[in-house]
Formats: sequence, structure tokens, C-alpha cells
Amino acid sequence: MFYGIRFLGGNRTCTMGEPNPITGRVSTACEIVTAKNLSTLQTWLDNENLYRETGCGGGERLKISRARVWYHLRGDSVADRLEEIKRAGLENEF
Repeated sequence: MFYGIRFLGGNRTCTMGEPNPITGRVSTACEIVTAKNLSTLQTWLDNENLYRETGCGGGERLKISRARVWYHLRGDSVADRLEEIKRAGLENEF
């Protein structure tokens, strides 16, 4: 699997959600997508439009590793992280 991230807050430092009650960390405001092959992910990356609002598909897009997926979802519990990765694989896969 190949992973991509789309930053929703206009930059890489915006956060979302409540802090993790144990660590106090918060997640990056982002959308995680998965693709079965690199060419499909590259097509998604090529559709980046920095001038469009994030709610309309805008925002910076990058290829990331699975470890970076976990980093950006650091405000979530392990169960939340696994659910997000599962949801990304089922709902955002193209």
C-alpha cells in the first residue's frame, strides 16, 4: 500500500480534535488516503490545488510512509489510529 496526506488547515502545523488524554498530543489537520499502486497515488498527488479551499479538495498533498501516518495522527489512541488507517483504506482508496 502507498499512503498520501492532504493537509486541511492551510499548512502542516494546523491541528484538529481533542488532545490525547494520556499524552496530551493532538493530531495534524489532515486527510489520509491509500492507493494500491504508486501510479494511482501519483495521480492523486498531481491533483493538488493549493488555491482551492481544503473543503473542496484543496491543500498540500504529499506521499508519506505508514510511520508518518501514525505521526500525523499522534493525538489519537492506538485504536483510533488503526481505525483511521482502516477507514482510509476503505473509504479513500481509489
